[in-house]
Amino acid sequence: MLVLSTAPSSAQAPPAPGAVLASQDTNVAGVVGEIVECKRKEGVLTIKLRFRNTGAEEASFYMIGGGNYDAQYVTAGSKKYFVLRDSEKVPLAPQPNPGGNI
Repeated sequence: MLVLSTAPSSAQAPPAPGAVLASQDTNVAGVVGEIVECKRKEGVLTIKLRFRNTGAEEASFYMIGGGNYDAQYVTAGSKKYFVLRDSEKVPLAPQPNPGGNI
């Protein structure tokens, strides 16, 4: 599981498009998680995240096994933020891409 945490700052200018806002190693050797977009609109926080292989070898990487969004969250301070769900408890997120080789 990858948990990235950044402190918001209203004094900073918006990052350049394509800029990495935060980066952290995952528990898979050579695989780094990078937040490339983070925005809030109407009380909903949207985060775009990419995973990059920085190693010399191909790495197998699986993020969401079986579509389990409950195991995926972002922390801010001491609070966890889970994937938003609709009134029928269906995740409001793209279909899970469990990963593979990168």
